[in-house]
Amino acid sequence: MNNRWQQDPSIKSDWYIDFFDALVADFWQGSISDACTEKEVSFLLKQFGQPETASCLLDLMCGAGRHIPALAEAGFALTGLDVSQDMLQHAKTACQNLPSVSFFRADGLDLPSILGETPRYDGAFCLGNSLGYLDASGMQRMLGGVSQLLKPGARLVLHSSVVAETLFSHWDGKMEMVAGGVRAYIENTAYDSMQSRVFTKFILRRELDFVEEEADASDAQASTSPPEGKNVLIAHYVYTTGEISRWLSAFGVLPVAFYGDCDGGRFELGESEHWYGVFEKQG
Repeated sequence: MNNRWQQDPSIKSDWYIDFFDALVADFWQGSISDACTEKEVSFLLKQFGQPETASCLLDLMCGAGRHIPALAEAGFALTGLDVSQDMLQHAKTACQNLPSVSFFRADGLDLPSILGETPRYDGAFCLGNSLGYLDASGMQRMLGGVSQLLKPGARLVLHSSVVAETLFSHWDGKMEMVAGGVRAYIENTAYDSMQSRVFTKFILRRELDFVEEEADASDAQASTSPPEGKNVLIAHYVYTTGEISRWLSAFGVLPVAFYGDCDGGRFELGESEHWYGVFEKQG
């Protein structure tokens, strides 16, 4: 990894708006196991408690909405919000028979203007690595908007594997995997120390299934089009858990506990690969 400062003009500040197309949506959905989702749902239910009549949760940056069906079945009404049309399509398909679920397409910067200014949510969560998509001012706008929409006593659950405490303790640099019918090569290529950003290269290709069939030698060879793919460089802001806590505390949402996994394990520097932060809106 290169530690030198670099400002790549090809990386738009809002790269995440166009990044999550159908190819990426298929990969992301296939890369997370059902067992992982089930564990995270159980963790969320422990934090939010038994739903009362009309209890409503906000899934911020919901992606394909993998947590929503189980939470709806537990008795919650849910609002899912994401910037990607392709991700939302996956989510809407998964929740098409759930009347208590609604979706909005937005980047999360102006939540009260989209969802109303009155506190209406009994809980909110944002699981995944989307916390680093926005710069510091954007993060504060988003967290301030979430805080405004929470009822007193409501909990906010955040998750990330790219907060500073986890990212730099478990720096793998690169990986290659196949998920959702997509082969992905992902490599962290540089770190911008002046703005605390990690530059990550994504190379994704749709896998083609070739079926060998018996044929006469005289048969013409069938032609195939090249697989769908994309090469893109993104920039991810890196924040400490303390920064996030201070921003939320300024909006009256205080930390309750930090965990290193969704089984309730302690969050420890150098040990934990994930951060699960639980916060509560003060009355």
